[in-house]
Amino acid sequence: MVLRDIKKLIRKIVLSIFAISLIVICFSCSQTVEKTESTAEVIETERKEETTVVETKTAFVPESIDISDVSGDQYRNALIKIDELNHILGEAIYVTKEDYLKYKDVKVSLIGDSIAEFSKTHLNRCFRNLVQDSVPGREMVVGIEAFDAMKEIGRIGDIMILSLGNNAMRGIEVDVLEHVYNGIEGRPLIIPTIVMPYAGQERNRNRDLINFVNTHENCYIADWNKIARMGEDFITEDGVHPTGEGSAAYAQLMLKTVIDIAKMKQK
Repeated sequence: MVLRDIKKLIRKIVLSIFAISLIVICFSCSQTVEKTESTAEVIETERKEETTVVETKTAFVPESIDISDVSGDQYRNALIKIDELNHILGEAIYVTKEDYLKYKDVKVSLIGDSIAEFSKTHLNRCFRNLVQDSVPGREMVVGIEAFDAMKEIGRIGDIMILSLGNNAMRGIEVDVLEHVYNGIEGRPLIIPTIVMPYAGQERNRNRDLINFVNTHENCYIADWNKIARMGEDFITEDGVHPTGEGSAAYAQLMLKTVIDIAKMKQK
């Protein structure tokens, strides 16, 4: 009798343990299902958000320039090249026909080295009233003499471009920048960044140029370094000088910067 009771008790205990195990397993499964469903909902939400971002992002498509109503081969040829570069680089140096025709007569003066000299033809295409003094191999310190000579004969225009720095033996000479900045007496000063084959020198010199612009009013960076990297063949194998297409892009960058400044001054 006692043995039978013990067996019954053991059976009840075993059944109880089994029942508890089933309950635990079922609860765990339900939690896993809930987590899986929750994770699936999060993933689906993220996919919807990503899809929304992709659907709302539109690429910049430049409007083609119609030159049928433009007279003068100089202006027609300029607009043809502008339109070509608009489609290559888009917003980076985008210039409209209306802006070019309106601001092409702005008086621009430029002191530069070989980068500007290589771009001379295209710069004259962009600017009708350009006074340019650019010499290959010109060091920064010599830029002071060139500027003083230009100022002495009254050839400083409405906007000054100082395109030096590649041949600076001692790096960017801030006193040269200060001399020109003070000498133009409040006129806008544009300073292009530079391209060099030596990453460290390029970074340090562009940093110094940008720091100067950031600490002087009415002073502007034209980021030639950025534009030069955007084209497939804008820089020659020496890692410094622009190709024919690169010099056209350099000139249009100067044009866009001048237009942006002129429009800002009119507001």
